[in-house]
Amino acid sequence: MPMHGLSFIQCCVVCRRPWIAVGERWRAYHVGDDPAEPADLVFYCPECAVREFDDHPDLGEASYDG
Repeated sequence: MPMHGLSFIQCCVVCRRPWIAVGERWRAYHVGDDPAEPADLVFYCPECAVREFDDHPDLGEASYDG
């Protein structure tokens, strides 16, 4: 049976803030190490993405236009 009009609101994996602003730029990453299992997507709000990835010295500088 088709599911019409159903939508899911993604939430930040760190702070759990919902992604409801259409123009806001979030980051999504595939996670999962087992090739036999489908990978999941996790979402980071702009603030948590900067904290988690841009300020990390081992990951280098990342660009963000948010």
